[in-house]
This record gives sequence, C-alpha cells and structure tokens, in this order.
Amino acid sequence: MMIKIIVVFAVTAFLVFFPEIFPRCEYCRKIKPRRLFQFHKSISLKLTYKGNLSLCKKCCKKYNFTSLDRFRKHMRVEKRMEYTVRYNL
Repeated sequence: MMIKIIVVFAVTAFLVFFPEIFPRCEYCRKIKPRRLFQFHKSISLKLTYKGNLSLCKKCCKKYNFTSLDRFRKHMRVEKRMEYTVRYNL
C-alpha cells in the first residue's frame, strides 16, 4: 500500500515538474533538456509550458538573442511584418 502511494506521488511530481525539466523553446518550439537552454524565466504561476519563457542556446546563437527583451522585440517586429505582408498587399 505504501509503495503505491510513493509511486503515485513520484509520477505526479514528474508530470507537474516536466515543463521545468524539459522546457520548450519559444522560437523553434522544440522540447529539449534544461541544460540546452540559455534563458529560462517563469512569467506566470502556471505549471504548464505557457508559464515559462525559454530560449535554447542554438536559437540564441543563430539569431543573436542576447536577452529576453531582444527576443520579444524580434517577435513583435516579425509579427508586424507578417501582418503587413498578409493584409496590406
């Protein structure tokens, strides 16, 4: 009986902390181990991938993201360009 409780607790803890152990890169959208990330920040109290903002080292190096603010600015510009191309032509 005690072993069942421990196993259930361990599985539940793993599922709850899975987004912290294996975050998703916001740019390439890939799930990778935590050691492959340069930036990882909690932006809300959600326990899902939406609660964290993470950028992997590969994307940071490829697109020259030196901070999360620079990434946010890049995404705003990219979204604005997509809107301009899609709706103003």
